[in-house]
Amino acid sequence: MGFGFESTYRKGDKGKYQLVVGKKAWKRLKQRLKVFTRKTTPMTFDERIQKINDRRRQQRS
Repeated sequence: MGFGFESTYRKGDKGKYQLVVGKKAWKRLKQRLKVFTRKTTPMTFDERIQKINDRRRQQRS
């Protein structure tokens, strides 16, 4: 699944929840993004941004 719901724990917000990303899903995303953002990878800044945006689009579909 990759996400869950947790209560907000704010005063006066009884019964309200927020969507949170699961720990494993967050860790997996960070690992995938590190491949594109490494300083030793020979890419221009624009190429890095393009790859990150492509990756985001893939995850949404």
